Amino acid sequence: MATILTRSGTDANKPSNANAAELLLATDTHRLYHGNASGAPYEICPTSIIMPKTLSTDHTSVGMKCIQTAGEALVFGDICCGNNSGKWVKADADAWSTAGGMLLMADASISSDADGVFLITGIARDDTSNWTLNAPLFLSTTPGVLTETAPSGTDDVIKIVAQATNNADTILFRGIQGGIEHT
Repeated sequence: MATILTRSGTDANKPSNANAAELLLATDTHRLYHGNASGAPYEICPTSIIMPKTLSTDHTSVGMKCIQTAGEALVFGDICCGNNSGKWVKADADAWSTAGGMLLMADASISSDADGVFLITGIARDDTSNWTLNAPLFLSTTPGVLTETAPSGTDDVIKIVAQATNNADTILFRGIQGGIEHT
């Protein structure tokens, strides 16, 4: 059984306890350290976040997430935009109002008017996908969907929000703002 100790200090006071877990919230750098048996501390919340190359389970994601309220029933992988009531609904490349702002991806099934977890940026796996490796993925004119084909209709928003990475069912999602309006 591990003993957990917490204390405040500076980076110079990194833990080195080989017999117990020890956490240090460094007040000079705001980093969290953990001691280990080798005596060499490591950061628990490093300044760099390293995500795995692939995920081992379907309908999972890793990355930066947030909790928001769904404005309609959503399922894992639905690409969403905020509406004028502060809720998140399926995004649609047919108009700037439903595509131009920041986008999030539903991280699970979420009922209408319920709070749920959304991916802001990160890696996601959906085994029903069959993306071309390294293809850019655009927001589609079909609500909530990604496509490998850029929208081309008048007033459609052309916005790359993900890229197929490492295999046909894994994407790197980035819910960026902006895009180009097709004229």
